Amino acid sequence: MDRTTLTRNLKPLEKAGFITIAKLPDRRTKGYVLTEKGRQTIEKGVPLWKRAQQQIVGQMGEERYNRLLTELNVVRSFSNTPKVVPIK
Repeated sequence: MDRTTLTRNLKPLEKAGFITIAKLPDRRTKGYVLTEKGRQTIEKGVPLWKRAQQQIVGQMGEERYNRLLTELNVVRSFSNTPKVVPIK
């Protein structure tokens, strides 16, 4: 991901108070850290995400779900997006 895209994607997280800019020794670089609000939000969100994933796997069946992930990764390979992995 290029710097402009990354900055644009981080701006709403910063505005919502989930991350903050970290002061780094090298002024040419910029770092971000997760705030307490961000940490709490992740702690609340991960179990909800896992439950949603379990519901999908339960409805599709594990074999079919894994085939779907495999196919999504084939499609992903055509672009520069991250690999699709299940959250366990």
